[in-house]
Amino acid sequence: MKWIVFLLSGILFTTAIQAQTGCISGNCDKGSGTYKWENGDTYTGKFKNSQKNGKGIFTFASGEKYTGTFKNDQYSGKGVYTFGDGSSYKGEFVNSNFEGKGVY
Repeated sequence: MKWIVFLLSGILFTTAIQAQTGCISGNCDKGSGTYKWENGDTYTGKFKNSQKNGKGIFTFASGEKYTGTFKNDQYSGKGVYTFGDGSSYKGEFVNSNFEGKGVY
């Protein structure tokens, strides 16, 4: 009987962690915080007007990641985009596109 209670407690705890989405810490309107989407993507960094603005890290559920600056929810300025295979692009971004000088 104890193992059934333990098993059910573990399932409920896991479901509660997976279900937590939206602003999960800090101030995701104006300030610093962490936001998690239902698909598992997360962003930790600076926010302005509820948008990613300033330095931050966007981690895709797939394992890809962008670390750098954001402007109006877009990769903008200098950053590093790391692909799922471990390769990366370090350089400039405009409107979430590789643009300007960079090294792959």
